[in-house]
Amino acid sequence: MISLFKGELGEYTESYYTSIEFNSSATKGYAVHKYITENGIKFSYSLGNSLNDESMFLKTNIAFKMKDSPKGLTAVEIPFGPNDDFLRHIF
Repeated sequence: MISLFKGELGEYTESYYTSIEFNSSATKGYAVHKYITENGIKFSYSLGNSLNDESMFLKTNIAFKMKDSPKGLTAVEIPFGPNDDFLRHIF
């Protein structure tokens, strides 16, 4: 399922919304913070595997990164990678 957002420029997907091409100030962290704030969410978590996930990790209560993610990401490493069959059961 692809999430669509409506904005000044029409409908766009989440990945396009967070793209540097769309808005240089739009990051995953900005999008997550805005969603959490606007919806009054008290607890949040994130899951990622690359450097562009860092801003999102910093905005959620708990952040998880997949195995073999770049060193230095501020997230707890889980023992699964993006291609592991186990992940489909989580989502």
